[in-house]
Amino acid sequence: MKTSLLSPKIDFVFKKIFGSQEHPKVLISFLNAVLKPIIAIVEVEIKNSDIEKEYIEDKFSRLDIKAKTNKKHMIYIEIQVKNEYNMIKRSLYYWGKLYTNQFKNKGKYKELERTVCINILEAWLQFIKEPEKNLELDIKEIKEAKDELCKLSSNEKERKMYFIREQSLIQKESALDCAKEEGKIKGQMEKAVEIANNLLSMGLSIEQIQVEVD
Repeated sequence: MKTSLLSPKIDFVFKKIFGSQEHPKVLISFLNAVLKPIIAIVEVEIKNSDIEKEYIEDKFSRLDIKAKTNKKHMIYIEIQVKNEYNMIKRSLYYWGKLYTNQFKNKGKYKELERTVCINILEAWLQFIKEPEKNLELDIKEIKEAKDELCKLSSNEKERKMYFIREQSLIQKESALDCAKEEGKIKGQMEKAVEIANNLLSMGLSIEQIQVEVD
């Protein structure tokens, strides 16, 4: 029986593939495809390759990737499937945090290195969205990423971690939807109170206002 492939859109899998110390060429190829630097990136140092169990179960944590290239550029990568309507502000926040953290070791503005946040997937989009389909396996790094995904998908321990993470993200989405619905109801109530106050100021009775609001 063929094992179904895990989805690279789940941040746990994404980080396992692109943030692995064992497969740096996968991340290098991805960065060159997205950033299109004049001089290609040839080396990366992955800063946060470990994935702690508490992050898997925490529906509000983000399993991102931080790396440093041979050009000393700091890279931050996050995958987001659901639109939370805060991508720009959050990206700027993480970019600023990554950039200013360099002060701990440098302390001078002129010594700060270029910092990049990546939120858009280009050349690797098909692999991320539809890994089951036939891909451009003549590209060595995509084949390496697919091989790593197949290995993860056939590992029972990794599959268990994947499903725990998937459930955490589903719970987060559900919590956000509930919060939005509560906010919508609160907004309607506040609007009703505002209308009632306006009608009272116009001299209408409470009985008339109740009829109008209903």
